[in-house]
Amino acid sequence: MCEWVEGFTLDVCHGYLSRPDGDTSYCSEFLSALGTKTHHLHVSDAKAPDSEGLEIGEGEIDFSFLRDVKVPILVEMWKGHEHNGRGFKQGTERLRALERSFLSSSS
Repeated sequence: MCEWVEGFTLDVCHGYLSRPDGDTSYCSEFLSALGTKTHHLHVSDAKAPDSEGLEIGEGEIDFSFLRDVKVPILVEMWKGHEHNGRGFKQGTERLRALERSFLSSSS
């Protein structure tokens, strides 16, 4: 029999919103605890107590935990598909800018 659960997805904004005032350590702790069982991340920003799916940089999440992530990152924006996918495109651009900043700060 195959196992139903082969791995996990971390939904970053929901992790952050797991506490009413926002949980700044949730994502790092999730990745530390589940390690290689984390297969990909859904990434969007959030503001406590309940604003989710925000454009990256428009919420309260500190994305520095992404610096050492080695799994696929998927942009997940509320209504990102509207206006010819403008939200998804902008989210992807902002994630790439973060990645470039991490790479330049490590050299």
